[in-house]
Amino acid sequence: MDGSSGAQQEIADMRAIVLAGLVMVGTGQAQQTSSDTIFGLELNAPITLSECEKTKILGDYVYRSIVHDGMCYERSYKFKKTKRMYREGPLVDEQIVVKFAHKNRPPIGNGYSFTAILKGGNLISVFTRTDGIGSQTQDLALLDQKFGTPTRLERLSLQNGAGAKFEGLIAEWELPSGTYVRLASPDLTLASRPNVGSLSVMTADARAEQIGKEKAADAERTKL
Repeated sequence: MDGSSGAQQEIADMRAIVLAGLVMVGTGQAQQTSSDTIFGLELNAPITLSECEKTKILGDYVYRSIVHDGMCYERSYKFKKTKRMYREGPLVDEQIVVKFAHKNRPPIGNGYSFTAILKGGNLISVFTRTDGIGSQTQDLALLDQKFGTPTRLERLSLQNGAGAKFEGLIAEWELPSGTYVRLASPDLTLASRPNVGSLSVMTADARAEQIGKEKAADAERTKL
């Protein structure tokens, strides 16, 4: 092998090493961003919880109001002859309510539960109410610590019917994985009260589906 061929081989070997390094870095990033979590549950993955315990009241079974140990989920039901008929079988495409044990209530949210949407058995969306204006500073700090600096942050100057003024905000995160996070304080789609806000977390596919529905709804509105 002459000097020129040897140099070309060394360059080729170096390129191969660099390419391998890039592949490893890319794989590591994908593993890091594909496991976004909220309330300890992984998005785009099955719910690893048990169904909440039921109790019998007046001949009908209802979920217990207090969760004593860990988290659990409640399924939807329909009434049949005054009795609740709960969905059965594996969790597939449905909306459930996830409940916290009282001692495990997270620092964000204004209750002991949140709504979760599943598709193909995987968690794709989470929604919970917050305490709005009263907790927005803490809520924003918690989300900033978990997800980083918001992609967009809008400060709101609002006034209620009694003339009182207050400052709200809308913060949005678009993570490298495509996960979308939105904190609305207050959430004006729910109520105009300053103590009602919301936190939404959804996968990229769930977000795209939501945008599609919103566009379809706008197209159906009566035009001026």
